[in-house]
Amino acid sequence: MGAGLGWLDEAAHALGSGVPVIGTSAGAMAGALLLLGAEQRRSVASALRAASLQAAAQAPVSDAAGAAAGRDPELLAAVAAAYGGQPEDISALGRLMSACPEDVSYLEQVHQMVGEQWPEGNLTVVARSVADGQRTLFSGAVPLYLAVAASSAAPGRTGPVTVDGRQYIDGGIGSVLNSGSE
Repeated sequence: MGAGLGWLDEAAHALGSGVPVIGTSAGAMAGALLLLGAEQRRSVASALRAASLQAAAQAPVSDAAGAAAGRDPELLAAVAAAYGGQPEDISALGRLMSACPEDVSYLEQVHQMVGEQWPEGNLTVVARSVADGQRTLFSGAVPLYLAVAASSAAPGRTGPVTVDGRQYIDGGIGSVLNSGSE
């Protein structure tokens, strides 16, 4: 299939239907694409191939040391603290991220990949509330692309994503295993 999404076809075949899928961060995208079906996965893989070829042709080779020097040390410290899993640290990170404007192009990209409609099946997408750092579960009451974008709003890449008037960040912050307690 290309673009690294072929494993989703294998997973869809192996899992069959009716298996609950919980997605956090990049797993939210994978879970959505798993349940949206093979045609949607092929469309996304084709778009990703085209985008990566275009980006490779336009982007200069970056100097890793120069890129690291431009990072905000306060943000990096907040990311490190948030991975400890304490809701107050996650909320503090989210507030720092709020200084970044919501990235409309990021929302458009996610919208093009997964759309608004939730797939048939049992999909839950996990994000973290900026207000209190708590885990929030989305399972169909909001457009799919907003839930996936919120769950994968990673520090340093995009600002928080607003869903129903509340801001959310990457669901993997604090815990990559969202089935356990904190």
